[in-house]
Amino acid sequence: MKKLKIGFVILLTALSLNLFSQVKLIFDTDFGGDADDLGALAMLHHLAAKGECELLAIMCWTTEQNSVPAIDAVNRFYKHPDVPVGVRKEGSYFDSTSYSKPIAENFHHELNYQTAIDATVLYRKILAESDDKKYYHCGGWSAKKH
Repeated sequence: MKKLKIGFVILLTALSLNLFSQVKLIFDTDFGGDADDLGALAMLHHLAAKGECELLAIMCWTTEQNSVPAIDAVNRFYKHPDVPVGVRKEGSYFDSTSYSKPIAENFHHELNYQTAIDATVLYRKILAESDDKKYYHCGGWSAKKH
């Protein structure tokens, strides 16, 4: 009976560690065209601050010049400047109507399109360094568990 109780406690402990561990997230975004991704990124930063998720990286799929500086500014605003930002390295363009422009112009940032890492390289790095090989990919067209 004592072994059964000990086994039950070990099982509950293992289950609780798995149930209450932080969800690991990679956020895919087309930051800049409209405000939905800004709201989603703000929400993820709040969840990370509460310990409910770990934001592993942000992948920016738009190549608009102000998108990466705006994402970096948001990361710094929420006190998460070390969250890496990956980009699609296919050349950038400028859009004066992008909502990223006023964020990039008015808030501190250190990253730009040229200094951000290639998104494919960053994905490979995160996956290679992952202990449990399990994370959630959210945002964009392919939000799913991997």
